[in-house]
Amino acid sequence: MTDGQIVYSKHREREYAARELVAKGSYSVIIVVVALIALRPLMVKQLLSRADAYSAFGLYDESKRQCDKVLLFDSDNSQAWCNLGRIYKHQGDLDLALGAYQKSTEADPDNVPAQFELSLMYVKEGQHRQAIPHLDQVRRCRSNKTTA
Repeated sequence: MTDGQIVYSKHREREYAARELVAKGSYSVIIVVVALIALRPLMVKQLLSRADAYSAFGLYDESKRQCDKVLLFDSDNSQAWCNLGRIYKHQGDLDLALGAYQKSTEADPDNVPAQFELSLMYVKEGQHRQAIPHLDQVRRCRSNKTTA
């Protein structure tokens, strides 16, 4: 009988140790998740600045990779879509550039560079009526900045 009690006591100790280990692991996971959530805007900002730097040096493939990383964190990041539009336009892929600028303006209608580039693309294609709303948005954004 005493042997059974010792085994039961050891089982209880192991169970308690396992629960304690799981609790410590849970706290670690929670801390890591909170840290990633808190650092996410900083990581996006850093990746966007890298993309701008790569574009400035003509490393468009590297810049595109950085923008793709940003879009993994935030699929509606207007600046990343605008940067991709510039890259695609520079590489001569006008359909992808047009789509990227459209996504950029959908994500943030106040993104003046994206609105302006999109309107220029429409004008170059001879679609002047489609360019007008984007140019109006650029004008509104500029006038709002000067009055504010």
